[in-house]
Formats: sequence, C-alpha cells, structure tokens
Amino acid sequence: MSIDLIAWPAQLPTPLRNGHSLSPRSRVVASEMDNGFQRLRPRRINPPDDMPVTWLFDAEQFELFRGWFAHVFNYGAREFSSPVLVGAEVVYLACKFKPGTHPYKAAAAGFNQRVTATLTVRDVPVLAADTTIQRIHDISAQQISDAVDNALTDYTTE
Repeated sequence: MSIDLIAWPAQLPTPLRNGHSLSPRSRVVASEMDNGFQRLRPRRINPPDDMPVTWLFDAEQFELFRGWFAHVFNYGAREFSSPVLVGAEVVYLACKFKPGTHPYKAAAAGFNQRVTATLTVRDVPVLAADTTIQRIHDISAQQISDAVDNALTDYTTE
C-alpha cells in the first residue's frame, strides 16, 4: 500500500547543516530474567528516529511556512516528505513534527526567523551489511562470497 506524503514546499529552504543531528532510537529490547541477567533482542529493524533541525527563513518564507503548517499540514497532524541531511547526502524522508506542546520554535535572527523543531523521521537509510564489511575490511562482496564458498566446499569434501 502506497501512502502519498505532503511535499515540503519547494519555496522553503532545507534545514541548516550547522546543528543538524540524528538521535537514533534503541533497536534493542531488554527483558529482566530470574537469574539476574537481561535477555536482549532486536525490536523492529528500523524504528523512527528523532532529528533536531533548524531552518533560517526570511519574512516571506516564514509566513509561507506558517500557512503551510496550519492549512496544508493540519498543524502537524500529517506526515510529509522533506529533504534532510543523512551522512554526506541530502535525502527525502517521511517526517513528522514531534508531538508536544510546541511543535516548533521561532526566534528572530536579524531580519530572518530561525525556526527549530524536532522531526520524527522514518526509514533513515543505513549502509547495507556487505557495503559496511567492504569498507571496513577493504574487500569486495565477490571476495567474501568466494571465501565462504571455498570454506563450505572444503568443509563438505573433508
């Protein structure tokens, strides 16, 4: 099932890189055991993460943001697609303003408005396992596959 997301308005800037961060949620659930140890198990593979962001809007952009937030975005009740910085690249992710009493804060910055918010973002991309191993060990996926094949072949023929 496909869900159409509201698009971040093209007339508004992307979040500033300075101060941009990602706060991943724990992917592990701990259960207390009778013997005093904890049993650890993974939860959902990719739960939503929190991402504090800051935008710098001129007066016209700030008014557009406020109108979009109120009338299109229904005061933060809907999910939207926004460009955000993940690692070294800007990608479009499904986002929501983190619920609370203040979905965003605006402060004057000269003639501009500095708007800060915490977004909850879904499906933040993570390097694939084989790419991670390749980068750590400087070895190609084919070399890994060949080594596993050789080890299994040697094991079954002995």
